Amino acid sequence: LTTVVCSLEHDELSNLCQLKEEGGIACLKTVVLNFESLALVAPAVVSRATRAGLRLLTIWELARIGRAYPTRLTCPSSEDVSTFCYTSGTTGVPKGALITHSNVMAVANAALCSVF
Repeated sequence: LTTVVCSLEHDELSNLCQLKEEGGIACLKTVVLNFESLALVAPAVVSRATRAGLRLLTIWELARIGRAYPTRLTCPSSEDVSTFCYTSGTTGVPKGALITHSNVMAVANAALCSVF
């Protein structure tokens, strides 16, 4: 992932900074905070993220960028990744399982079939 959304609760940003500094998430470039303004974020936190090579945006800044640069909706194919789920590693090393749109639709269909 190149971009993640997080809060400042539970040291989420601090943990991301540490991982970035250690080279564990080299591809991460941008962190979107669920804050109204970066002015509400402690300067030391902003400074650490900047030193780690992370661009910080607020959710509101992201919305403004989206309005300024509208793009045409691209519909996903059934084999495109919809989301991912980290496994606990109970049967081996923890890993991210990729869930396609087809997987999501199959589960939704099964749920509907079991109800009706």
